[in-house]
Amino acid sequence: MTRKMPTERLRDWIADESNVAETARRLEVSRQTIYNWTDGSKVPSIEHTLAIERLTGIPSALWVAYAIIRASEVVAT
Repeated sequence: MTRKMPTERLRDWIADESNVAETARRLEVSRQTIYNWTDGSKVPSIEHTLAIERLTGIPSALWVAYAIIRASEVVAT
């Protein structure tokens, strides 16, 4: 079983349940912010991970783990 990163889960949720504009509106962020989160170029704040969890069911802990992994990759390079 392949585990998906939260970026992929959010992208899938948007494709299945909503659209970028509506998701951005409901999370009170810009569409560009949604794109940044789904392509992995930015990581949501703790407050936003909680809002994402309430909206989509994607656990905020996954975003925290993802941020830690990304930070450790930056330090390693």
